[in-house]
Amino acid sequence: MVKWKPRARRGLSLPFRLSLEAAGVVADIRWSRHRMQFDLTKHSRALQTNLSPVQLTLPGIAFAPTRVREHGLVEAHTWPLVSDGKVQGVVQASFRVHASIAWSFPSLELRSATAWPVICLDCDGTDGHARLILAVHDREIPCPNWVVYRDAGGAHGVWCLARPVLRGTSARARPLRLLTRATEYMAQKVEADAGYGQVLSHNPMVPVAAQRLRTDWLRRQPYPLQELAEVVPFGWRRPAVPSTGIGRNCSLFEAGMKWAGSPANLGIPALTALMAINAEVSRRHGKPPLDASEVSGIAKSVERYRARWIARGQFGKIGDRERSAWGRERGLKGGVASGKARRKRNEARDQQIVAAVLGGEPMRAVARLHSLRLYAVQHIVNRDTPLFRGDQ
Repeated sequence: MVKWKPRARRGLSLPFRLSLEAAGVVADIRWSRHRMQFDLTKHSRALQTNLSPVQLTLPGIAFAPTRVREHGLVEAHTWPLVSDGKVQGVVQASFRVHASIAWSFPSLELRSATAWPVICLDCDGTDGHARLILAVHDREIPCPNWVVYRDAGGAHGVWCLARPVLRGTSARARPLRLLTRATEYMAQKVEADAGYGQVLSHNPMVPVAAQRLRTDWLRRQPYPLQELAEVVPFGWRRPAVPSTGIGRNCSLFEAGMKWAGSPANLGIPALTALMAINAEVSRRHGKPPLDASEVSGIAKSVERYRARWIARGQFGKIGDRERSAWGRERGLKGGVASGKARRKRNEARDQQIVAAVLGGEPMRAVARLHSLRLYAVQHIVNRDTPLFRGDQ
């Protein structure tokens, strides 16, 4: 319990109060005539920041070590989960602290409050580090930004994203799907731990003597999401049972989107369905279900999509048949509009192609010059030239 006398019963300053509430450390506030008593439920080190109210408003990445930022980390949690790792073989409980002291703990959370800024894979076993390095050497997976490993063999590989992928209430379907596909593929290639939730990761800045950890600093630039997604071979299918924490989150989100897309479920909250799905998805790997706050965030994102569908008239009395007709109509209109925009964007190039062909250049040479296929050049010429269309 921490006790102090407030100035003229004004209580806590607003930034300090908000920072404590964000960390989830405030359990009870009791006022008395001369003093205020503050009960804390989390670890006492959460308050040992010695920061000004202005510093408490800075983003978490501002407190990340320079070397970590130089190797691609672009976003971090302001109040991340941390842990003392293993003490005499026993995994210690996690708790939240401010980002200014989080990087002094052996394990910490690399997720931000609203996004995934990294992909982290846990390669267990005496050959875990060797499996990871061999997969990189054989170019089966991209080079990580850093690898934290033990002499015994286990390793955590980290790939930083140039643009973090939103999760929870702000999640978007396509980026989340691409991130899941890349993560599941890389986890399969290095035989990563399927039960690892990608919450706590080994701290690359921890001294070697503290937990006998070593860090290999590798790539400096963060990865665009599209570059990671292109590593996955064409035709590779995601496993039916997700083997990563990101995969389980995406599976829950996709299941919620399919469920919310049916008019029969309009009157049922998305959170009710997702809580049941959450237990089933987690049970397959013998892992506890996702946190209620995580599931609630996914449900809010699904509800946001469903509200948008209702507002534009996707649901009607006819049900799924009307919705399918609406989708076909929207797809037709969208295809016509995108075709016009594409022709306008390539108008100058198409004029050059037509002029070159009419000037006697072989179509194959023109196609090679503009990095197009032969049939594309033939289509452009036949579409834009009356002589080839037979109008004259």
